[in-house]
Amino acid sequence: MQLGMVGLGRMGANLVRRLMAAGRQCVVDDTDARAVAALAAVARRPVIGSPGEGQW
Repeated sequence: MQLGMVGLGRMGANLVRRLMAAGRQCVVDDTDARAVAALAAVARRPVIGSPGEGQW
């Protein structure tokens, strides 16, 4: 199952981290590229920064 998260603030980033730890694939979007990069740095799998960058 793939899930999308718009906004990687305090709540969104924590939800995505927990979902990915549970084995879910997440597509994320945030206006701040640093938030996406920070999440990608701790992810154990590729992080798709927006739907246009990967395959849904």
